Amino acid sequence: MKSTRQSELSKPDICKAVTMISAAKNDVADKVEKLVCNDVLAYISCYRDCANTDALRRVVLNRFSAEDIGAAKKLLCCEFHGKLAGDAPWMERRSSTSRTAHEAEIDDILVIFDTLDVQSDLEAYLFVSTNLSALPKFGPEEINIAAIADRQARLEEALSSNITTLKPDAVQLEQRLNAMEAAITTGET
Repeated sequence: MKSTRQSELSKPDICKAVTMISAAKNDVADKVEKLVCNDVLAYISCYRDCANTDALRRVVLNRFSAEDIGAAKKLLCCEFHGKLAGDAPWMERRSSTSRTAHEAEIDDILVIFDTLDVQSDLEAYLFVSTNLSALPKFGPEEINIAAIADRQARLEEALSSNITTLKPDAVQLEQRLNAMEAAITTGET
């Protein structure tokens, strides 16, 4: 099996050792042994635990090209080739009448992430983007209309409570005006 996997998957073109410098306030930098630079994997890694899988899948499919998704899967498979059992996620995907190859590859990437997470094999890895402008400017949940409505309701509630605490009543305004007039009058004499 392993020889089949190796023939299907070629090593990424660039591998380079780097030194990581971090000012992070958490312990992520202490645990990281390897940085993986890929925009698709960085976005998925960031949002997979805090977003609905279908929304995450939709954003990735709409924002990244089929080539980007294929390269991400290839990189993930090359890096973790010894960590997963079974052939399904390793197989090269082809388009069918029911879905395109890159749709299947996204599902494979999500399965690989979930499996590696359960095995605690992701703890030493940090997935980063080398081009922040290539990443979607929003999280997957922000395309969910119910999440948007809920967020808007929370903002309106917070705003209305802040406005009522900031808005002085007429008695307070009159007292402030009288105090200001008294200060002006005593300052003129």
